[in-house]
Amino acid sequence: FAVLLVPENFERGQKYIINKSLLFAILGIVMVAVNDLLLVMDIKISLTSLGKYAGELTKKNYVIENIPVTNRSELGVIAVNLSSFKESTRDLLTNFKLGCESTLNSADHLTTNLKASTETLSQITDTVSSVNSDMENQSAGVEEALSTTEQIMERINRLSQAIDEQASGVVQSSAAVE
Repeated sequence: FAVLLVPENFERGQKYIINKSLLFAILGIVMVAVNDLLLVMDIKISLTSLGKYAGELTKKNYVIENIPVTNRSELGVIAVNLSSFKESTRDLLTNFKLGCESTLNSADHLTTNLKASTETLSQITDTVSSVNSDMENQSAGVEEALSTTEQIMERINRLSQAIDEQASGVVQSSAAVE
């Protein structure tokens, strides 16, 4: 447009102005085409990088490096957000893993305590069985002693009757002697 602002250029003719303007127009079109080509290539590279990164996340690979942000476009914002998503997901999974390990340790501890309780209960059961057996033996001994005591009482009663009979006989003999 600077060519159009110089009045002497109008005196040189319309062909001169068109040649000068055409040169700059072609140069401008080439620059726009190169710029568009570079932008398309940058978008393609960014999309390819985002696709590979998303593919790795799909494969549950959370140790990959974050996408390097090379531009400030919407694709750069997407790259930053995907990296942030990966970090928060990795932290979440790490906390979940730690929680599972803690639960597993607690379950192991509980299993150990349960085994110890089972052994203690088994010992208590054995002790109760032993006491029960001893009580049965003592009960049998008491029954035997009771039976023996009854026999002794019966013999004492017979002896007492025999003594009474003898005493009666002695009284009768004594009376007869008198």
